[in-house]
Amino acid sequence: MSMEIKVEGVDKVVQSIRGLATSLDDIPTMQKISERYVAVTSALAPRRTGFLANSIRPSTRPNAAGAEATARYAAAVNYGVPARNMPPTLFMQKADAILQQEVLDLVEAGVDTLIEKEGLEP
Repeated sequence: MSMEIKVEGVDKVVQSIRGLATSLDDIPTMQKISERYVAVTSALAPRRTGFLANSIRPSTRPNAAGAEATARYAAAVNYGVPARNMPPTLFMQKADAILQQEVLDLVEAGVDTLIEKEGLEP
């Protein structure tokens, strides 16, 4: 005795999942994540002249978002320079901690948008 089960629509589901996999290279909320990183890291950056805070720019690549400081001395201020008796401020790491849940929520929202675009349910 044999039994045959036929599932209709599998090809459509596979096609949608492949489309989703391709779309994941461009999650639509990455720009928003970068903008939030710029706002928070700029606010946390130590201020003497304001140059460091004003040098913070958004940084986005496929599936990556954040902020980068273009001031030459940004790393020294963030990580410190023990030889010069300069303690670390870790303003970039503090921004990571502050934004952790918000970033996760934004990535989830972006992936949900892509899922819905492919006709699937999040």
